[in-house]
Amino acid sequence: MIEIKSVNSWSEYLEEVRCLARSYADRHRPPLFRGLANCKWSLQTTLERYYEDEKISNDPSFLNYYRGASLSPKSAVETLIGRRWDSFPDYGKVRNGLEENGVGWLDQLLAGEPEIYEFFIYLRHHAYPSPLLDWTASPYVAALFAFDKVNSAEAVVVYAFVQGRSSGFSRSEPKLSLVGPYGRSHARHLSQQCWYTLCVERQSEDYLIRPHDEVITEAAEPDGKVLKLEIPCACPLG
Repeated sequence: MIEIKSVNSWSEYLEEVRCLARSYADRHRPPLFRGLANCKWSLQTTLERYYEDEKISNDPSFLNYYRGASLSPKSAVETLIGRRWDSFPDYGKVRNGLEENGVGWLDQLLAGEPEIYEFFIYLRHHAYPSPLLDWTASPYVAALFAFDKVNSAEAVVVYAFVQGRSSGFSRSEPKLSLVGPYGRSHARHLSQQCWYTLCVERQSEDYLIRPHDEVITEAAEPDGKVLKLEIPCACPLG
């Protein structure tokens, strides 16, 4: 369950995030934050928003996304910036691996092939629709994103997420994978202290990319947390 709290000042916001940091100080991974300019917005990826008017938006295939990203976008990016991702596995290798190795193989692939995430992260920072949801380890960066482009909303929101101890992709239900800050990508990846989450569900020979809202609370179980901090746009500093 997402815990919702309203904070009425900047000092209250800081106290909430400091309390969160103290509560989970023993964790290897820090609490993560995501700032949005409207408290009514949910945890949607850019891929979900891109296809929000299409029927396929609910359950796009990981293999279809991988094939699309690894063909013309990859060639164009490499040509334009003069950088190559030579260790990026081709589509055929990924497809055959999913067909032959079954449940859990995607987790192994993403852990063993860092250029997949590095390229996907690069695309994410350059507005290509992405199944990765970006977070930051800094509550200050999250607040900056929340207040940077405030629209007509009365309040912005900062989500805080602490992942529970889970078993990765070992089951067929939708699962959330957390990707750390290490790897070579765009400079914004480092300056914004970025982490990312990917939500997928195992099928017979593929994975479906699923909405984070369906899984985020389960990903925090049994000993993590999902906190939604609603902050008024006219937030006083005191």
